[in-house]
Parts: sequence; structure tokens; C-alpha cells
Amino acid sequence: MPRTTDTAPVEKPSKSALKRQQQSIQERVKWLLEMPDSRLRTLALGDRVREELRIARAMSPSGSRNRQIRLVARLLAPDELAAVERALDAARGASEVENARHRRAEQLREELLATDGAIPEAIRDNASAAELAEIERLRAAARGAGPGSRHAYRDLFRLLRKRVDSDYSGSGT
Repeated sequence: MPRTTDTAPVEKPSKSALKRQQQSIQERVKWLLEMPDSRLRTLALGDRVREELRIARAMSPSGSRNRQIRLVARLLAPDELAAVERALDAARGASEVENARHRRAEQLREELLATDGAIPEAIRDNASAAELAEIERLRAAARGAGPGSRHAYRDLFRLLRKRVDSDYSGSGT
């Protein structure tokens, strides 16, 4: 039933909505437990929250640990929860960039192996003569059916990945 004040009625969240919200906060706490200490130290968390997180980390998965997670979730203040959300968003963003780089290197490798003759322009740009020679050597080895072809396929990917990483860091992304 809606509560009323002097100005307007205020809807109270349903019990299910409150449960979903609390479970979401508990998921963030679980993420904090898996976070490296170096990143955890950078978050703006209170001393009590840090201490309870330390205790939860030391526990093996059990009912006690689940209760500890619920305790930490209740202790998190809104500003602390916002800091956790920002850290989670940053981690997700970094992961998306990493995935984009990986896909680009795979795409370049497939393009290189699919073409005969000249190295595609996307790969040739800003490559030294030594890099181009190495790419040609690895491409020929990767196309072969010998035992070294798998290694050459991987080495070609690694070389292209380095180039993609340098392109991304060079462009400020």
C-alpha cells in the first residue's frame, strides 16, 4: 500500500525488488572477494568493510562465508557501493578492449592466410622490412602441413597481436 506524505504518495519497493537489490549487492561483494589486493586497496571502503572482507576471504566456501558476504553487503554504504560499481565498470571496459584487440589480431591472421602474394595493406602499414620478412616466413610455415605449422600459426598470431596492441596504444585507445 502506498504511503502518503504531505506532498505526494511514495511507493514502497516490493519485497521481491528489495531481494533482487540485495542479491545484486551480494554479487558485487563476491566480486570484491576475487579482486586482487592491489586493486582492492584503491577502492574507497571503510575500515569495517575492509576488515569483514579480509575475514570473508580467509573463509572456505560455506554457509558461514555466505553469511559473511551478506554482512559485508549490509555494511556497504551507498558511496562505497558506487566506488565498487565504478571499479566493476572499469574492469568490464578493459575486458571489452582486450577482446576487441584479440578479435582484430585473429581477423588479420585469417586475412593474411587467405590471401596469396602481397601482404594486406592493414598489416603492411608501419611495418619494418624485418617484420614483413618474419610475417612472410610465418605465413608460409602456417600454411604448411608439417609439425611446425601449429607453432607458426600461433607465432603469427602473437606477432600480429603485438602490432595490434601497439596500434591501439599509439592511437590513445
